[in-house]
Amino acid sequence: MVSIKFRTIEDFRKNHRAAPQVSGIHSGNAGDVIYSLPAVRALGIRHLILNVYRDPNPLRKLTEQNARALAPLLLAQDYLDRVTLVTAGVPLESVDPGCIDVDYVLDRFRNEDTERVHLMHAHAKAVHAEIDANAPFLRVPVETPEVNEVVVALTPRYRNLTDEFLRDLMLYFDDILILAIPDEWRSVAGIPGRVRQCADFLEMARLIQQAGVFIGNPGLASAIAEGLKAPRIIDLPLDFPNAFPLGPNGYVLPSGRGEFVDIVQRLCGGRPRLASLYSDLLRSLDRQASENRELRGAIAGSRRPPVRQRLPLIGEIDSGPITLDGGAWTRLVPEQNGVFLHPGPKETAPPRVRFGGLKLAGHNCFEADLSVDHPESAPVCFRFHLRDESGLTIEESTREVQPAETVHWQVTFPRTFSTASLELSTVMAPGSESPNFAWAWVRNPQFRVI
Repeated sequence: MVSIKFRTIEDFRKNHRAAPQVSGIHSGNAGDVIYSLPAVRALGIRHLILNVYRDPNPLRKLTEQNARALAPLLLAQDYLDRVTLVTAGVPLESVDPGCIDVDYVLDRFRNEDTERVHLMHAHAKAVHAEIDANAPFLRVPVETPEVNEVVVALTPRYRNLTDEFLRDLMLYFDDILILAIPDEWRSVAGIPGRVRQCADFLEMARLIQQAGVFIGNPGLASAIAEGLKAPRIIDLPLDFPNAFPLGPNGYVLPSGRGEFVDIVQRLCGGRPRLASLYSDLLRSLDRQASENRELRGAIAGSRRPPVRQRLPLIGEIDSGPITLDGGAWTRLVPEQNGVFLHPGPKETAPPRVRFGGLKLAGHNCFEADLSVDHPESAPVCFRFHLRDESGLTIEESTREVQPAETVHWQVTFPRTFSTASLELSTVMAPGSESPNFAWAWVRNPQFRVI
């Protein structure tokens, strides 16, 4: 008979009662452990066992360091009495609880449809628990009050909006505390705020609980914000629908400034400094809207500015600055009138090129030649995102390209005479397993009038 042998790393207890307790075991990630807590509470689990485990899949791991940092936060909950750290070197989603002498194997949530079901519901369904996902399931004691207007936690993975757009939004806050770890400094580069490395996740939860608003993307910090039901705004990527805000005070980060302002007013309107700050911003947006109306009126009149039929994006003096981001191979190749945007693994940020300061003069069509120049590549999705000066989306589009073929891509949008920015990026097409040989090119990009 084959058995699983666990090595105990450390045992944390609130008390030393010898009475048996309902137990459950979880092999991480840390955020997944947090999302299991509604089911843990519903089942009456008092003893939570954390299996330190690193899967060959780099997105699944529970390190000993993270398990130790979780223990104080878990023991701060009134429904948990004991947290034990163990290691076995194997995952447990297919193991019968009786074989390892526990009441519940919480890893079984991985057998559910976690691509379309919220992680809280996936955990509950796997162990047949009835939960209220709209109610708080974390509470932390506050020993020394430390109130910050905004607490920010961003990671390179699971993002939708650009770093530049997020940095612009942060300029509207006076007091920002950034939670980050050294491996992910680049995710918060350029945000004006104080950086804090927390001693453990209980300290992180205290900071999030006392913040005016939390802004982040799917990860451990946003899972904690969800458990507290703190005022939170989450940058939610389109392909990560299993960790979105549920219940009160939770919003998805919008792609427009005006919508962002409205959300923050709802969440933080009672704080005098923030209320004043956003009142000023709303007045600024009103002025901008009025100026745009006047400009549109002038354009509609007899003094319409001259229209250039074509606006090439590479090699033109007045086409605006070009910024490259993401991916070690991303590069501009003027001699080929193109940009190389080789997508990386799913957990990495997509390669992007941003054309800023584009002075559109009635242009209403983008066109380019797309190709994946290696026949052994999987299909690649090309993404188009055109924004106006205020960051609001004018048009978005995607196009899937098969390897070793050239596609002439056209995207039409409402005719505009304003300054705009264009972002082009690539990701592997749905179902593609590997980015090997994904030699993705955008050649001859230009705007034109049709």
